[in-house]
Amino acid sequence: MKEVFMDILSRYSKADRIQHLTKCIEETRIANTILYGVTLSSAPKAMILEAETALWLHGLVDVKEKRTRTFASVIVAKDLLHRLGLPISFINKVARIIVAIQQHEKFGKDSAEQIAINIHADVKKSARKTRG
Repeated sequence: MKEVFMDILSRYSKADRIQHLTKCIEETRIANTILYGVTLSSAPKAMILEAETALWLHGLVDVKEKRTRTFASVIVAKDLLHRLGLPISFINKVARIIVAIQQHEKFGKDSAEQIAINIHADVKKSARKTRG
C-alpha cells in the first residue's frame, strides 16, 4: 500500500499540482463532515469514498492535451487501484468519475460524480480568484 501511495505522490511533483490536490482533498473532508449524517442514498459513505478516490487520482498524468491527460490518468488510476486489490466495480466507478471531472461535466450521472465535480469546480474557482 505504501508503494502505491508513494507512486501517487510522485506524480504530483509541481507545487501548483500539489496545492490543487491538497485543496481537493480538504474540500472532500469538509463534504464528508457535512454529509456524514445526511442520507443521500443507502450508502453515503461509499459515495464520498468514490469521489475522494477520484479526486486523489484525477491528475496523475501531467500533459497539456486534455484527452490524453484524462485517458492516461484513468489507465494509471486503474492500475494503482488494481494493485491495491480493490473490486473492479469500484475501480470502474472511480474511472468514470475521473472522466467526468476532467470533462467538467455540469451534471454527473450519480451522486458520487456530482460530489466530485462540484468539489473540483469549487477548487478551480477558488484558485482563479486567488491568482487574480
